[in-house]
Amino acid sequence: MRRILMEKYTTKTQTDGDVYTEIADIATLMGYNMNHCTARNIVINVMKKFITRIAVDNGKPLRKIQIRRIAMSPQFQNSMMIILDQFEARRKMNT
Repeated sequence: MRRILMEKYTTKTQTDGDVYTEIADIATLMGYNMNHCTARNIVINVMKKFITRIAVDNGKPLRKIQIRRIAMSPQFQNSMMIILDQFEARRKMNT
């Protein structure tokens, strides 16, 4: 239990909630009324979908607790951000 709490603390410490607040602010400007908690929940749920698909595609299904732990990991979130940024850069080059 302590390990999970430390991971949650680490995630919050590294982002200070600023990233989720920024996402919520942008969504609100786009017409979707959102607070940082909702933004965080959406990000975590999307990360869980990525993890589940990656695990299944590689023949290594994970338990829900493992998926959640990975989804909340700042390292995983940063890795996904880098990958998605690369996809977006390639998309822009091809249009």
